[in-house]
Amino acid sequence: MSDANDSSANGHPERCRNCSNNPIEYQAPGCKHPSLCKSCAMKQATGGKCKMVNQLSSKVCDIHQPISLKIGYLEGQIPKRSFKQVLDNPELKFAGSQLDTLSDLYITAQLYSDDKPLSIIYRTKHKPFGKIYLWNEWVNLPNRLSSVPANAQLALTIWDIQGAGQAVPLGGTTIPLFGPPSEDEGRQRLLKRGEQKCYVHREVEADGMSDSKTPAEVEARNEKGRLEDLVAKYGMKDLPRPKISSVDHHNPPPIPPPPCPPSGVPPLGNYLDWITKKTFAEIERIHAAETSSSPYLFLYVELPKFESPVIFAEMETPSISALHDALSTLPLPPHPSGQALSQASTSQTHTQPVNSVLDDAQLWKVLDPDMVKENVFEAKHRRLVRSHRSGPLDRELKPNAKIRDELNSILNYPPTSLLLPEEKDLIWKYRFYLSRSKKALTKFLKSVTWTDPSEVKQAVETLLPLWTGIEMEDAIELLGPGFLDGRVRRYAVGELARAGDEELQLYLLQLVQALKFDSHTPSDSRSMRSFHSSHTASGAVSSPNGGTGTGGIGQGGILSTEDSGLADLLIERSVGNPVLGNSFHWYLMVECEDKGVVGRMYARISWRYMTELMKIPDGPKRRDVLRRQGELVATLSARAKELRASKDKREKKIERLRKYIDEPKNHLSTMAPLPLPINGRIIVNGISAEKAMIFKSNLLPLLLWFQCAPAVPSANASSPEDEPLEPAGAKPTPIPGSTDPTVPKAESREAFPSSHPAVDARTEYGLIFKNGDDLRQDQLVVQLFTLMDRLLRKENLDLRLTAYDVLATGTEEGMIQFIPSKTLAGIMSEYGSLLGYLRVNHPNERSIDTYGVDPKVLDTFVRSCAGYCVITYLLGVGDRHLDNLMLSPDGHFFHVDFGYILGRDPKPYPPPVKLSREMIEAMGGPTSPHYLRFKHLCHTAFSNLRKSANLILNLVALMVNSGVQDIKLEPDKAVAKIQENFMLHLSEEQAMEQFEGLLNQTSLLTAVFDVIHDWAQYWRS
Repeated sequence: MSDANDSSANGHPERCRNCSNNPIEYQAPGCKHPSLCKSCAMKQATGGKCKMVNQLSSKVCDIHQPISLKIGYLEGQIPKRSFKQVLDNPELKFAGSQLDTLSDLYITAQLYSDDKPLSIIYRTKHKPFGKIYLWNEWVNLPNRLSSVPANAQLALTIWDIQGAGQAVPLGGTTIPLFGPPSEDEGRQRLLKRGEQKCYVHREVEADGMSDSKTPAEVEARNEKGRLEDLVAKYGMKDLPRPKISSVDHHNPPPIPPPPCPPSGVPPLGNYLDWITKKTFAEIERIHAAETSSSPYLFLYVELPKFESPVIFAEMETPSISALHDALSTLPLPPHPSGQALSQASTSQTHTQPVNSVLDDAQLWKVLDPDMVKENVFEAKHRRLVRSHRSGPLDRELKPNAKIRDELNSILNYPPTSLLLPEEKDLIWKYRFYLSRSKKALTKFLKSVTWTDPSEVKQAVETLLPLWTGIEMEDAIELLGPGFLDGRVRRYAVGELARAGDEELQLYLLQLVQALKFDSHTPSDSRSMRSFHSSHTASGAVSSPNGGTGTGGIGQGGILSTEDSGLADLLIERSVGNPVLGNSFHWYLMVECEDKGVVGRMYARISWRYMTELMKIPDGPKRRDVLRRQGELVATLSARAKELRASKDKREKKIERLRKYIDEPKNHLSTMAPLPLPINGRIIVNGISAEKAMIFKSNLLPLLLWFQCAPAVPSANASSPEDEPLEPAGAKPTPIPGSTDPTVPKAESREAFPSSHPAVDARTEYGLIFKNGDDLRQDQLVVQLFTLMDRLLRKENLDLRLTAYDVLATGTEEGMIQFIPSKTLAGIMSEYGSLLGYLRVNHPNERSIDTYGVDPKVLDTFVRSCAGYCVITYLLGVGDRHLDNLMLSPDGHFFHVDFGYILGRDPKPYPPPVKLSREMIEAMGGPTSPHYLRFKHLCHTAFSNLRKSANLILNLVALMVNSGVQDIKLEPDKAVAKIQENFMLHLSEEQAMEQFEGLLNQTSLLTAVFDVIHDWAQYWRS
């Protein structure tokens, strides 16, 4: 101890306290070994005796990056064949080594272990050489460092051309990835790093076997080799350097005076830089002299550099017993009897495998290297086919009849279809001809190579402005996650701006979701692109285009990040239309609940909306209305939570609710006129306390009846687009004891027929407020019901659908419009049949053909049954039973409670078309003319909706990242399931025939499940 201190005080470099030979290179204050040389530090690191020293090295099993190496340059002389060799083998005169210029050499690389290849052969790109053979190219293998064995080695072969289509090995070399075990490293194998000098064995291929005949390492027997070793150590900072920190700072040694510099030598401050340059210049001179006279070939490659040495270590896999022990500490599932099993009993009865992959030796992962590499042949073919020299000729190019039919077939593909390379090339070839087609733009943009700047420039700057106006379904597709170029999205927003406010209201829910894929500010651009990338990688986003060569739009390339203007359009329209602005505000509020970058982005858009709102004359008043709506929702939410937490009986809770509403201080029984959040067209001035109810379900939803204020037409409503909007439903028709707004209206306009009167004359509005339930899925389903109703009305097909209002005011609360009606189960128990229920409410004894029911009412029932059978089939609505099928007194049949969609159903083997026996009997049986008319309406509705399948699919695709429950379960399959129900792969006749078969399938299990459900409801109550 004293010796070391004395040496430090005398100014001499302190020696390692372990071996006392080498100078100190690593210090670990406070440890058992505070001063160590590199060799001793590595021994301590591998032995695990010093916690601080353990940090000096890394384990290869923790490095998950792919294996890569940089092919540098070839050093040495390549002599030409002798005249005798050429005479013996005339083909040698075509070899590249016989040329006066440098031959077109290329190198192949392959990973080996245990005499077996671990990867496919990778080849360097073609490169013309100048004075030396310099590749300077990185080769990336699909294998990861964490998964390679200790004896892995790279086999590199240098190939020379010899005639047409022939190549001969110029030489080969084999590089082990890990060095041999060494005493200095504690018998550990270190990963090689930095530049490697590989000896090339002439005229043989690289041998990747364990006892390789082409090893890369050779002994440095001359001055050149010794200097190269020193340069390599200098580059890796492995040369010994004394530490200044080892000097005693309280008693520093005296600094000797600097020597007088000789002539031509710089001052002491720059002396080290000067001597370093001189040294390396001398090394280069010695290197060049010995290389020119050396008969050997050397290949220089570079391996990745790491800050610390990397030791070979394998990942420790927990044993099956350890996994079982870990599983035993988890909480146990409850027993079907309601009692929890004991830990001891579970350990004896639990027989399910812990890890099926570990237990099943027949399962393993297979690596496909083609997935991480672009097909160079296809890329080259694409560049040749799309040669820009043919651009001027393509302007006048027109397809013949056969190619025109092929193009039409491609254009009819659904938006989820991936285009083949041949189809993309065909579309690109006739791009100017297709610019006259409305529905060809999306297919053309999917055919663009977005990593080719010239193609992108021609597509965006030349063709996009020339393209004829596109349909709304294509504009919505361009706003999806598959098209992230700002210029393309701005074009789509321009087309979207041509739609009126009423049509925009139909797509508003999806357009708000489309803002996630937009760029609003530079920071938003980076954040939202990373959000999109993470969801794509996990399968949350299914890009409909599939890309071209490099992943397509949104997967990299020459993308513009300019703002599309979608947010500006929605804000402008919302400021100009109070009803549209009401819905826009609440859609934004739900998205603002996200705590991440998405929520912050929507909060900024909401702030911009409020800022623009304050610039118009009635802006402060409208902003105050939105504030009051928020207070109303917060009040109802707090009251619902309080009543649900209370242990009082339901009757007592209803009494408390009515008392709370009736108290004047709560401002609920009477209030200033306020548009409802669920429907901005409905103006209310109070809640009827005596009609307030609480449902029996677990969440105890509140049933509230709002008193409507007298409706006054808007002074500035000068066009159908400017009129206040109401979700599609019905013209109010008086019903005994209620006001049902569900009877459709026959008015129509050019774009979409309006189903709303100019002035709403209802006197009260029933509303269900639910807290603790996510209504975003119900909101989406009802919105699609509304859209499909408009699409059918556009084709003059009125199916009397009841698309009631639904609004999610948060991720766990929302509102539903209450339609006076009864469940089919309740009707069957009270009236015995659906016809009996309709006869009581709308009798007509003279009408024998309609079984004593008013013909208009029975016609409404048949039409609404047909509409909902088709729509629920297309959306895959599940869990249908007699308690969520509703029938109003005037014959409007409709569905409620959409907890299962996209084919999900809690019951096994559910029928695809939801048609119960009670519904068929109400039509007069399967042979009655009403049932035949029902089937005809189903066929007509299915055929008409197939024409708008792309619009529906694109709207659902925009909801993939919306958090809707059933879409979130399998986001990559959501659109595909609806597309399958549309049968787009079949012709019109084939689809109608298959749909007819679905209608004729009478599931015997349906009646059985209804009985089981009735018994379950009975015992639950």
